[in-house]
Amino acid sequence: MEEKLRPHLLAVELRHRDWVSGKVRGRTLDFFRERGIVWVNVDMPRIAGATLMPPRDEVTNPRLAYLRLHGRNNGWLEAKSAADRHAYEYPAREVRELAARIRKLEAKVEHVHVVANNHAQDFAPKLALALQRMLSKRKSEGK
Repeated sequence: MEEKLRPHLLAVELRHRDWVSGKVRGRTLDFFRERGIVWVNVDMPRIAGATLMPPRDEVTNPRLAYLRLHGRNNGWLEAKSAADRHAYEYPAREVRELAARIRKLEAKVEHVHVVANNHAQDFAPKLALALQRMLSKRKSEGK
């Protein structure tokens, strides 16, 4: 199967925090690295006691880093629909935090792909434009 996918990159998003807890974390990342699978970094709600994936930025393939932004809706676990789960507008402080994460990933790979998945209302395009402005400004300043 792996040969059929080449030269395409395969990216996998894991959703349960146990994949990166304790000793399992190293085995999980080794599995991705050995096969050249791109680790999908996520930004999700940070709910105490939940099994949601924490914000752990990893690079498992030097060609690509991938960051998927789901929003940080604290009502995620009780939401009745995907639209409800992803109804989250990132405030400016969090957009700056995301931009810093993107820059750190960018320093380690050839390309970074970012997907705004907080798709309820018009939150995703607003976030994408805010990140684009912030990252472009930083580059134009030579930082």
